[in-house]
Parts: sequence; C-alpha cells; structure tokens
Amino acid sequence: MKKFLCGLALLLSLYLPACGDKTEDSPKSELDNIFEKDTLLVLTGYNAYSYFIYKGQPMGFEHDLVKKLAEYLRITPVFILEKSITDMFSLLNNKQGDLIAFNLTITKERIEKIAFVNYYNTTKQVLVQRKPDKWQRMMTHQIEKELIRDPAELIGKTIVVRNASSYIPRLKNLSNEIGGDINIVEADPELTIENLIGQVANGEIDYTISDENIALLNEASHNNIDVKTDISLSQRIAWGVRQSSTELRDTINYWLDSIKTTQYFAVTYNRYYKNRYAYKRRIKSEYLSHEGGKISGYDELIKESAIK
Repeated sequence: MKKFLCGLALLLSLYLPACGDKTEDSPKSELDNIFEKDTLLVLTGYNAYSYFIYKGQPMGFEHDLVKKLAEYLRITPVFILEKSITDMFSLLNNKQGDLIAFNLTITKERIEKIAFVNYYNTTKQVLVQRKPDKWQRMMTHQIEKELIRDPAELIGKTIVVRNASSYIPRLKNLSNEIGGDINIVEADPELTIENLIGQVANGEIDYTISDENIALLNEASHNNIDVKTDISLSQRIAWGVRQSSTELRDTINYWLDSIKTTQYFAVTYNRYYKNRYAYKRRIKSEYLSHEGGKISGYDELIKESAIK
C-alpha cells in the first residue's frame, strides 16, 4: 500500500506541472484578444435603420444592440462602416473586424465563409416594383392587373439586385423553379438596397429585390412602389463572426438568447424596423447625415489596432 501511494504521488508530481505548462503555452482565443485590447471591431452598413448619424448622434438597431452587447462584455465597440457586403466578409476574415452586425440572411453559401450567431429575426424576400402611372386615379383591381403577383411572370424580366446579396442565388433558384430565364443584374457594390428601391420609384429600373422588413420601411417614403409579391419563404436573419471565433460566437449566443425575450429588444426592433412614420421623418430630415464616413469617430483607434 505504501509503495502504491508513493507511486501515485510521483505520477501526480509529474502530471500536474505538465498540465500547468500546457495551459501557459496554449494560444489565446480570439475572445481573449478582444478582452485584452478592450475593443470590439464591428462591421456594419450605413442606412437609416442599422446605423446612422442623426442630430450628431449615432443611432440604429445594430448600433443600439451592439452597445448593449459591449456593456455586457464590458468592452468598447468600434463601428466600421461598409457599403459592400463582400468587403464586410473580407475584412472579417482578414481579422480587420470581429463581428458583422448587419441584416444578413443566412444561406448555405455564406455559412461556408463565416459563422452565424443565433438568428434574431425572420423575413421574406419580396419583389419591389413600381405602381402604374396615374395609379392614384385607378381602382384597386385595375392597379392589381398591372402588377406582377405570380413569380412566373418574371420570365424574361430584368431585375437589378444588390451586389453579392442573397437575392442572387434565390432568383437563380426561382428561375429554375418557374422554368424560364430571369435576367439578373448585379448593381454596383456601392449601391445599397435603399438606393435600388429609390431607382425603382424614380423609374430608372423596373424591379429589384429586398427583404420585406426593409421594403416596408421604404414604402413609407416611396408611395408609388409595391412590395407585396413574395419570392421566397421565410429566411433567418443573423450577425456573423469568423469560423474560428467559437468562444465569441458562444458568448454572443448566450447574451442574445437572454435579451431577445426582453422588452428592450422588442422596443428597439420596433423603433427602427416597424415605425415607418419615424423612418420617413428621419430620411427626409436635414439632421440625418447621409454619408457616415468610413469609420465613425475612431480612426486613430482603428489604425492602432491594425498595426497590432
């Protein structure tokens, strides 16, 4: 018995230091690095619902929610504004951002590039089309006769969509489903969904595709567009992180699952995505900055982080 105890003591004396050495030598996680630099680099888009400057103050659904996340993590959020979704993905995977906080549809193609956190909303893709001329003087059934309601009627039509968006694979699948070609044109990467909806309203293009929640907001400021024709089933909307950021993803999921059921989340979502009157007032206001700039007031901090 004495020999056994001595042998066990010897094994423990050899094993425990080894465990300690392994812990010291193990590389820091990406979440550890975020805590160490006390900064969360957040990639997002500039528009009147996700992130925008109003009366000199940053606002928006993503802005407000990220601020809550940062409070939970006790770190400082730094927002990096990008118009191009492709650039958001590139910056994230090149470690020039930690999180994409944007209205991203989860698709199989995107899952191969980034890791999505738990989804916070679902929406459908809808066709944005212009109502007929003099629609105000027409009866409802007369207007309906001039609009596309059956997706099969899109055969032979040209639809201009946002560059690198989830609308492209959906339209390709729809083209196969209806057995006819849809002419899909990718817009300039600098053009947002709001820009394209404006072009439909102004008669520059005939059709585009939008997420329903965004389309309904823009319908408030363009009363001559119609957004009632669905071209997809419900799709999940979520933020994204690098595939290697497993601890950050798990941490955000834990926080997100707890806040999604709160009154704060519901009020914040309704403020930016459902209050169409407030949206219309914002985009027409002289107090809304239409050019948010590349980085929102943290240029030196971004440069310093990039050097590190």
